[in-house]
Amino acid sequence: MIGSPNGVSRHRPFDRWFRYPAGFSETTLRAAIDAARVKDGLVVDCFAGSGSVGTATPFTQADRSTQYVGIEAHPMIAELAAIKLKQPAEPPDLLLFIDELEGAVEPAPVPRSAVPDLIARSFESSTLADLLAWREAIKRRSESEWAPYAKWALLATLRDVASVSVGWPYQRPGRARQAPYADVGARVRARASMMVEDLIQRAFGARGTVVSGDCTKADTWKVALPDNAAAGCVTSPPYLNNFDYADATRLEAYFWGEAATWAELCQHIRVDMLVATTQQTGRDAAFTALEQLEAVPRFQGSVEKLSLALRSEREKRKRGKEYDRLISQYFAGIAEALTCLEARLDGDGRAAWVVGDSAPYGVYVDTPGMILELASEIGFEPIEDRLMRSRGQRWRTNGSRHQLLLSERLIVFRNPR
Repeated sequence: MIGSPNGVSRHRPFDRWFRYPAGFSETTLRAAIDAARVKDGLVVDCFAGSGSVGTATPFTQADRSTQYVGIEAHPMIAELAAIKLKQPAEPPDLLLFIDELEGAVEPAPVPRSAVPDLIARSFESSTLADLLAWREAIKRRSESEWAPYAKWALLATLRDVASVSVGWPYQRPGRARQAPYADVGARVRARASMMVEDLIQRAFGARGTVVSGDCTKADTWKVALPDNAAAGCVTSPPYLNNFDYADATRLEAYFWGEAATWAELCQHIRVDMLVATTQQTGRDAAFTALEQLEAVPRFQGSVEKLSLALRSEREKRKRGKEYDRLISQYFAGIAEALTCLEARLDGDGRAAWVVGDSAPYGVYVDTPGMILELASEIGFEPIEDRLMRSRGQRWRTNGSRHQLLLSERLIVFRNPR
């Protein structure tokens, strides 16, 4: 499957509700589910993202008894995943709710000082007035079962009507563009119609839930799986590529009022996330993380060696990024997640993880291989390390970046107990 399509589909049911950058391509998702070999029972997804695994075919077929539990650290994205897994009795009623909202929308001029600067700079004045009027109409009806769906139809509309560059992963309010869509209300209705279509066409009521929390903590797993062990695990942890998933959703978080500043974004959105960017690192935290890895001494040695190489590269640069600190915190978090999984995965249960490698400052980090090694030291039995696609060539013409060919791989391991 080398060269298989990358990322969440713009067209796949449920994925198209909001194109969160963390997720599976359909090809990779199918391969991972097949590799887990779960015919019935519960599948856990400890880095659930927007719920691509939970909305996949095995969990929506009437002739299967497979169930799904996801754990997602981004609270807004956890909410999105959760509503995908609900099955309202009458999905078309969502459009009636949109009609009610449209009748209650009362746009009014908005002073730039009344909203965060990013929001003020991302939309034309009339568009911003419409967006905020829709937001307030939804919030006034927050008790409705349809309010979360309307909320996400509106949040997904933001990038559709923005008059500046708002692509992933960076919002660039200084770079103007022609907004793809002009009518906020029409676009909200179009997105709500997608939701209705997907909910109606689902072959069987959803069998799954999503818990908002930190999968490196045992208490989160107790909430996610209070009585049941998991028959398998299908997931994809954040890659060690300095992509900031909290910052990637800053537009939506600022608009909805979940945060108004960078500090609030870190406090309210990023707090439970696996440390996967240099902006989350600290010298003391990195030292503590390396100490935590003493429980897996061979692996700790590998991390320490990489950390020294990365520190050497950082010190050659005027404003080098702290990848040397990041690597120990990242793998300490992965170790904690694997330990929690090992305690909950049935004997002979399989885990299928999709992971990409990386090369910060040209220092190659075999993340999939290292996670497989770490899983082995924790008590799992490695089964497979399969190349899914080549990656890392997007910036091959940038002379300041490394020229190493990277990959995305499917690693499979089992609980032998």
